[in-house]
Amino acid sequence: VKPMLRGAAADEVHRRLAAKPDWTVRALAADLKAAGIDVSHDTVWRFLRREGKTLKKNADRQRAGQAEGGALPKPLEDPSTST
Repeated sequence: VKPMLRGAAADEVHRRLAAKPDWTVRALAADLKAAGIDVSHDTVWRFLRREGKTLKKNADRQRAGQAEGGALPKPLEDPSTST
């Protein structure tokens, strides 16, 4: 049997999401633990999925780009022109 959030714990999740909708699942789970609600990342994730809610994996995540100050990569060689 997988742990489930119910009752007061579920109400706390809803209250936190209403106050701050841009939580990550890990941050939300850590905040609940700090408040004395013993939950795991997976339990919070499953609860949110059942509720039809989605959260960001990583709030600071952006697409990878060129390293600051780094050189642009060289284009790939066309194998059809190699001898």
